[in-house]
Amino acid sequence: MDDFQKIEFQKSLQKIKDRTQLEYFKRELIKVLEAGEDKVSKAIEDYDKSVAKTFREEFGIEKSRGYGIGTIREWKGRKYKKIAPNKWRLVYESNSRGAKQSIAYLKKAVMDAKSTDELLEIVMQNINRFQDANGKTLDIVSELQQAVKESKAKLNAGKPSTQEQIDEMKKQNDKKYNPVKAAIGDYVFIHDKYKGFASHEFKDDEQKLKEAEKFMNEMVDLKQKINLLQNGYTYEGNPLGISDEEYDALTDTAGKLNSNIYSFETVIDGLKHKIQNGKTKELIDAVDIENLTEEDKEQINQFNKEISDFIESKIENYTWDLQKQIYDLLKNSKVDLEHGRMWLKQHGLFTPDDTVQYIRNKINEGLEARRKAKLEEKKKQVNEKIDAINSQVKTYSDEEIQKAFEGLDSVQKEIESLKAKVVTHNGITRQNEIAYNTRSAELMQQGFSRWSKEYDEDPMMVQIKKTKDKMWEESKEIRAKRDELEKQLDPLMDAIGYYYLNKFEYEKDSSIDSCKTQAEVMDLIKSKDWYDDNGKTRLDLKNVDVEAAKDMFRCMERIFAIFPEQKGSKVSMQTNYSNSRTWAFGGSGNGITFNSKYWKNYDDLKADYEKTEGGFHPKGTSAIDIIYHEYYHVMTTGGDLAATIKNKVTKNLKMKGKKGGPKQGELIRFGVSEYATKNADEFGAECFCQAMGSKNPTQFAIEVFKETLKAKKYMRGLI
Repeated sequence: MDDFQKIEFQKSLQKIKDRTQLEYFKRELIKVLEAGEDKVSKAIEDYDKSVAKTFREEFGIEKSRGYGIGTIREWKGRKYKKIAPNKWRLVYESNSRGAKQSIAYLKKAVMDAKSTDELLEIVMQNINRFQDANGKTLDIVSELQQAVKESKAKLNAGKPSTQEQIDEMKKQNDKKYNPVKAAIGDYVFIHDKYKGFASHEFKDDEQKLKEAEKFMNEMVDLKQKINLLQNGYTYEGNPLGISDEEYDALTDTAGKLNSNIYSFETVIDGLKHKIQNGKTKELIDAVDIENLTEEDKEQINQFNKEISDFIESKIENYTWDLQKQIYDLLKNSKVDLEHGRMWLKQHGLFTPDDTVQYIRNKINEGLEARRKAKLEEKKKQVNEKIDAINSQVKTYSDEEIQKAFEGLDSVQKEIESLKAKVVTHNGITRQNEIAYNTRSAELMQQGFSRWSKEYDEDPMMVQIKKTKDKMWEESKEIRAKRDELEKQLDPLMDAIGYYYLNKFEYEKDSSIDSCKTQAEVMDLIKSKDWYDDNGKTRLDLKNVDVEAAKDMFRCMERIFAIFPEQKGSKVSMQTNYSNSRTWAFGGSGNGITFNSKYWKNYDDLKADYEKTEGGFHPKGTSAIDIIYHEYYHVMTTGGDLAATIKNKVTKNLKMKGKKGGPKQGELIRFGVSEYATKNADEFGAECFCQAMGSKNPTQFAIEVFKETLKAKKYMRGLI
């Protein structure tokens, strides 16, 4: 640290010492005053009595002439008590307003003192407040006198060197005026004052603000003091000799003080805001809006236009720093204040807060109206697109259906031929793979690496590779032929799909109607060729409502009539309990599993199902159609068929749409159901469910049914 830095630092240290010393004496004197008005008055009373007693003991009883000792007289509105000949003392009544005020004023004077000199002068002018019962001056006063004396002595003596002053400060730090302890003590004093500020009574908000700002300055001063001490710790040589523990204590205190300052800034801002609101209200209250001239009306309309234009601009481009912009708007208005206040009064806005909230509400109303308008427009576009899709729903005559099946017969022959070719192709491919794996293992056992020349040139491996390449080329031919046949089949599927959904008749087993128990329903199912022995063994509907079980039979009877290719499956239907919201779930590996939590009471399930229309099931369906939904999963979860079907359907219906138009998810949500938006599996299942269960299926449902019919009935094994 050079001499200049030492001088500057010494000045800072001296300021700290002076402030610390001053705050110390303030605290001690305030403690005396806050000891309670009763104690102060009692001390004075005891002192008066002791003086009177001493006089009587020394001089005897006072003669009767004149006023006797102890007499109380009133002069100029104040009471005085005689305590000795020619000696009167002002009487302080502990509960009187005057006594309390005198102490309050004295405390304020002590807190406002700027130096120890000024503090001593206040004390000496009110010395009776700082004496004990015997009239002896309190030790704190003597200490204060000594401090003032030392301070003046320093001014009159020769100025010591900078290093000497620093050394002296270090000595003082080890003595009574430890700056760190004093600063922490100051914080304790300030924190107590901080906690009591809210409950303190003030004459009005103006006085409260004045005292709050004054208190804020005290906290800021203490913050600066603590910062100086913290800086002193980091200076070369640590001139004050602050310990690590003291530095940690300073840091902790600084953090608490900063929190208090931050919190109190809010208090001050709130008071300023409240006062300003009050002043504004008075000004607005004062304007007359009953007797407006034409010029007044014109000015008010102009101001209204400025406000309206501002609101409209914020609706177009909303910003968060709204309050400042509103204040700037009012400040920079072309309309004079008087007419601006008239407009505010007409709208019942008497404070800045009222005005800001009014404008903010208008902006939010505009934003909400615009949002609703956009939603309505979007909904309109979605509905128009859905209507356009559903307008494609057609009916077909018997002649058209017959013609479609004739065309199907022609295409079906080629499809069956291709299927046979696929079977042969797949067989050769599998055999070739087995041969490859076997020969590869043999070569590696002989010590040949997969990447060796001997491995690649092995005659058997060469032949296997040729076969593999041949099968690859053949698979491309098969896919091309499949796509060609599918294109021939597509135009026929509209009428064929219509037939199976609306005109298809099949033999129904009426014996289901007479079943009385779940066991009878299960026996009837097992009598059919729907499932293999494994599927029949797994069949379990014991925990299902018997009427629900009978409807399950009817649904499966229809499915196997349309899709006889699905018969002989090893998976069937079973029941399990789950506390979830799942009614049932299906898949190619486990068939359909019903949640007995719902299926035990069929009527409750029906009611529950009805509540979710549009959300968890498509329109026009009922609880039993859950069977169709789940069986779609059984048919399509293998080989990602559901995704293939969805891609074809969305392409057929041109659901991708134009930029800015309805999105595919919105068309599915409002055209099918909310649940259908989850994924391709649920889209297909919801549509298949509606196609099979509703009397008026949408075009979405019809398209899914057609693609499912094509994939699982006519091109089974090719798609």
